[in-house]
Amino acid sequence: MGQTGEQREAMALTTPAVRRRAPTKIFLTLPRKVLQEKPGIGLGKFYSRLDLELRILGADVTMLPLSRQPHKRKGNRTKLIFLHNGAAEEPNVLNTALAYADPYWHVDPKGVLGLSSAGDVPFVHADVDKAQAAGFFRALRRDFVKTRSSRYYQAREKLPVPEGAIAVFMQGDTGLTRRTMRPGSERMIRAVAEGAGGRPIVVKHHPLNTNPRDVEEVAALRAEGVNICEVAANVHDILEQCVATVSVSSACGFEGFLHRKPAIFFGKSDLIGFAQSAHDGPSFAAALEEALTGSRSYMRFVYWYLTTHCVSLHSETFIQEILQRAAAIGFDADRLGLDKKAVAALSDPKAV
Repeated sequence: MGQTGEQREAMALTTPAVRRRAPTKIFLTLPRKVLQEKPGIGLGKFYSRLDLELRILGADVTMLPLSRQPHKRKGNRTKLIFLHNGAAEEPNVLNTALAYADPYWHVDPKGVLGLSSAGDVPFVHADVDKAQAAGFFRALRRDFVKTRSSRYYQAREKLPVPEGAIAVFMQGDTGLTRRTMRPGSERMIRAVAEGAGGRPIVVKHHPLNTNPRDVEEVAALRAEGVNICEVAANVHDILEQCVATVSVSSACGFEGFLHRKPAIFFGKSDLIGFAQSAHDGPSFAAALEEALTGSRSYMRFVYWYLTTHCVSLHSETFIQEILQRAAAIGFDADRLGLDKKAVAALSDPKAV
């Protein structure tokens, strides 16, 4: 039996209107210096491509300096924030940063570098294709080891490095080291000296951020007769000569994997499932023994880590991978207000 006009009117008064949710606004928050540089320079290459490809898909995108920090509006589900060098575990944040090897980037809901969610995922050696990993590993060695290139400027001339040394890479006093450090960097140096078993120790300070306390600790240990010295050599020359790397959570530990050298971390690291951890002299001695005697598939781990947990700036599927990460935290293409035909064309160009 059909409804009367009065019944329909009554329902209209009691049934709430269904309103279409406004598309999510996207904010790219990055250092002011990067914003002021020409697009496509340095770190800006990532954000320029991300901004362009999101706009092509119809997204509402705004670039902001980090000081504005819109992510602090917790639980704001009308904004998706890409937070440079972030460690914000918020439901509307993807933390971004250059990962351990350029052009691979973190786009992560938990954090970047030592704080990324990759540290929560076990590495299973048997699950990684050996042939694919081998080709990938060779290409990385060609790009970094053979050219002696790294994230920061490196000495081009060959400087002497003691063979068989333990290489300690300092990271200075930064937000990341403060968030990930356990004993303090100067105490880390002393712990290495206590557990080195007589091996020579070389210390390379961060090229952009040297901590005076680290310099004082090295001088004090040398005065006590410890075989320790500071070096300014190219990181790859150090990695070629050393037996293991030590740091809070330095990218040099990952670069050491390209030389098949084990890493020991004194801070929180997302590489810890493939490396060793320590916090004092005795634990370092035990970690060093395990590092030097254990068997590891460096090429499989490097391939797995970079291709599974990072996004390559050079990838043909760059924006698809970004959208997958956004969808994983609840911001799918529809919620972002993206053009459906443009999104469909990403996987099927004939759909346009």
